[in-house]
Amino acid sequence: MAHNLTYATAIHILTILASRDGEWVTSEGMARSVQTNPGLVRRVLSQLSAAALVETKAGPQGGARLAKPMHLLNLAEVFEAVVHQPVLETSNREPNKSCEISSGIGNVLEGVFSDAEDAMRNQLKQTTLEDVLK
Repeated sequence: MAHNLTYATAIHILTILASRDGEWVTSEGMARSVQTNPGLVRRVLSQLSAAALVETKAGPQGGARLAKPMHLLNLAEVFEAVVHQPVLETSNREPNKSCEISSGIGNVLEGVFSDAEDAMRNQLKQTTLEDVLK
């Protein structure tokens, strides 16, 4: 799954959990809302659990719930939990050293892309899960 879809799915899942105010919610129930399969929900929950954003419990009375209050959970934390590579990447090809553009564009783009990702993360820090639920 592309990282932007995983991220959107993670926010959707967390918003469901926030709306349930501490209740254990099954992956099947969340999957119906997200309109996906429970296995995908469980994979995303695993990442969110590893980041200590959710608690999970196995068994018939199990499910998942938020591990911290929704007003303390910001969207940058969710992003860090499920996106494990840069959103914007430069080419992985060797530059053509005889071309002025090719030999310099990678360094320029790396700086621009890094600044853009920093700005995105800073913006995401300003929105909490409570904001999304409202």
